[in-house]
Amino acid sequence: MRRTATALAIAAAAVAVLAGCSKNTGSDTAGQPSLPAVPATTQAGPTTEAASAAETNERGRVVKQLGETASIISSKDPGAGNATFAIDKIDADPKCFQYGTKPKGHTLVLHVRAATGSDQHAADVLGWTLTASNFSIVTKDGVTKQADMGMCTDPSDDQLPYQFGPNQKFTGKIELDVPELSGILALTSSFTSGGWEWKF
Repeated sequence: MRRTATALAIAAAAVAVLAGCSKNTGSDTAGQPSLPAVPATTQAGPTTEAASAAETNERGRVVKQLGETASIISSKDPGAGNATFAIDKIDADPKCFQYGTKPKGHTLVLHVRAATGSDQHAADVLGWTLTASNFSIVTKDGVTKQADMGMCTDPSDDQLPYQFGPNQKFTGKIELDVPELSGILALTSSFTSGGWEWKF
């Protein structure tokens, strides 16, 4: 089942009952959950971050390399286990599924790993954040353009779940329909501050 804008709207209503906001961080902290192992067929970058990666760029986002861990820490209990994720690989314009819909622009398939700690709030925020509607691209001209949910590939093929529980690990894909095939992939969310970027 695909992650839809309707699911995000339900999540937005749910977050209203949760106190505080969450934030992303560019550095790993002690006690955070480890991500699932990278599949042998995946060409991924480093799985840990340099301390300097915590610095934000001119758009207020943390710059990431493929395979590098990003963290979400709940402000409700910063001492609890955070939630982490990594985008290991990006497939560009794969062949469409027999019953798929061709993209308006280009298809990007993100191969994602995620892990949650003991804090349910951080796990919820991770689930609400990792959805197609939160992605955009920054073109070579510096123009930000919204990504849409892609419907080209097989929807039963390893999609991420709608919700994330505590102390769990996940692997899956997020499919995007983007207007250009190169630039900067950005992930921002109303549930987190700042955001992240990957060059593709």
